[in-house]
Amino acid sequence: MIPVIFICDDRYAMPAGVAIVSLLRSKKPMTRYEIFVLGIDISSKSKDKLESLATDGLSVKVIEHGNKFAGITAHTSVSASALFKFEIADIITGHDKLIYLDSDVIVLDDLSELYGIDLGDRYAGVVRDLICEQDKDHEKLGLRSYFNSGVMLLNSKKIRDEHISKKLIDTKKTLAGRMFMDQDAFNVVFGSNILLLSCKYNFHACFKRHKHDATVAAFFGLTNKEAADIRKHPAVLHFTGRKPWVSLFIPASGLWNKTYKESPYGDPGFRHLKRMSRLVVYGIKEKIDSIDILRKTLRPPYKMVKDLMNQSHAE
Repeated sequence: MIPVIFICDDRYAMPAGVAIVSLLRSKKPMTRYEIFVLGIDISSKSKDKLESLATDGLSVKVIEHGNKFAGITAHTSVSASALFKFEIADIITGHDKLIYLDSDVIVLDDLSELYGIDLGDRYAGVVRDLICEQDKDHEKLGLRSYFNSGVMLLNSKKIRDEHISKKLIDTKKTLAGRMFMDQDAFNVVFGSNILLLSCKYNFHACFKRHKHDATVAAFFGLTNKEAADIRKHPAVLHFTGRKPWVSLFIPASGLWNKTYKESPYGDPGFRHLKRMSRLVVYGIKEKIDSIDILRKTLRPPYKMVKDLMNQSHAE
């Protein structure tokens, strides 16, 4: 059995369920997943629906917890429940190695190969974060590189044995003013004692366009063809930033919505049309807001040019 961990509150129960369905859809016949969902302030309805996803080759257990981290500064778009990542190894004690997945992913390939990777004495297998490194987040923390904590192969035995959970919590408290809920703390505490994985295991949806292949290739040390192959066939697609259940106008939202419609969460008939209409309206509003910002930005120079032209005609 391959243990896979999700963490969610009631707000993210549906995306977590869609991610679990994607695991089932993409697994090989002989693969067996043991899914644990750490539910924080999760309703009984959401709990029952998540556990109903269990089937042959995939078990689902929701473990409920109170939100003990509510007092720690939260990112505006990320629940404080994300901080329970710090205690995964202490909560799920029956395994020496665990796969952690954020709820805003869909899995497009079997994860047996990922789970079979030997971590040796490293804390985790992770993927570098292209956007965060471009923004120099690692330099702000005094680090040489920076990884994304949305997909991790965790050496849970080593993390338990070295009491890393407490170090992560203590570090987070010192970084309370930083943007990311858990990611900064993992980067600081794990440091360089990590194994860098192929970006196919945590491919960000914002790069799911061919125009980004060269950027992805240069950052991860790939050829353009290798980058294109991973873009076309990632193992795990991660929707960082805007979410596909909120807006249709983001790269690869169609892949997420296809999984959503095939899942027990998919809205039938009129309710589905109503949801899609809401997404379209939200997406159009995003576009209008962007155009409005551009218009306001361009208005001063445009007015200046227009005034000069009028003055020239008058002369």
